[in-house]
Amino acid sequence: MNRSTIVLNLKQRKVYDKILSSLRAGRDCVSLPACCDIQECFEIYKLLLGDYPELFYYDNCNISTSGLKMYLKTLYNSIEKFKKIEQFNFESKKIIDTVITNKMNDAQKVLAIHNYLAKSVKYNVMTTSTKFASELHTAYGAIVNKVAVCEGISYAFSHLLHLCGIKCSVVNGSTNKIGDENHCWNMVNIGNDYFHVDVTWDIESNDSINGICYDYFGLTDSDLVNRKWRNYYHACNCNSYNYFILSKAVASNDTQLCKIAKRQLMKNKRVYLKYTYLDKKMTQEQVANYVFELLQKNRETCFHFFGRFTCRTNLDQNIILIEEI
Repeated sequence: MNRSTIVLNLKQRKVYDKILSSLRAGRDCVSLPACCDIQECFEIYKLLLGDYPELFYYDNCNISTSGLKMYLKTLYNSIEKFKKIEQFNFESKKIIDTVITNKMNDAQKVLAIHNYLAKSVKYNVMTTSTKFASELHTAYGAIVNKVAVCEGISYAFSHLLHLCGIKCSVVNGSTNKIGDENHCWNMVNIGNDYFHVDVTWDIESNDSINGICYDYFGLTDSDLVNRKWRNYYHACNCNSYNYFILSKAVASNDTQLCKIAKRQLMKNKRVYLKYTYLDKKMTQEQVANYVFELLQKNRETCFHFFGRFTCRTNLDQNIILIEEI
């Protein structure tokens, strides 16, 4: 578990090791320890696949039990499995060789992997092929097919970070977002710090014309007040890797907001920042109107606003994006 960020007690670790041993041996039946909780075993199986996404050929959606036996299914026959593994490893190495350099520190590597997936993978839950539908939930779907759901995207992120020597796990949780109640994202460990990254929601939130979305990069537990997850994970209290803190784009008053906007507008026709001071009861439209009018009235930013602009607000994370169309 040296690649993992999850925290298990001795009993849970025994189940984890038992399942992992069976998967590595290619078995489709796991003998579970006595007095174990079956539901917890299902959850540990999912946690394990998040730590070992290269085992994508096991079906993570269809699991059955009988007594103390857990029966697992594989997605492919032996010949298909060999070809899929070969292609998966080839594409994974290609990605790492393309986006990672020896000069990068761990934080830069995490950002580079995030950026690759955010630009390359399409979020899609609809497909006509049964086998392809299963692959949507795997790292293979995101890395090879470039199409996946949140689970597959999270597995791919975890796998690529492991190849960089960075600890990462998949968080299986839930949100209050209608249609996305069951949701997966990632927890990353650098040094003594742990933080959340949700590549899927950055893909879904990205209606930007000029760049990638970072609304859900480097978050703490308190940043995810609208989500729930089981206590299998470390506490995430470090905000040092939050994208807006790293890019010095957090405004705590109008003056700071205008200064950040001026700096960003000098580089491109785009304002992308996090605010911490506006009334949380404000609607998306109210936040957008307030910030847009503020920048139009400010003498150092107003002359940038000629032409047509689009505006997106994220009330969940207190983020606003304004850019020229």
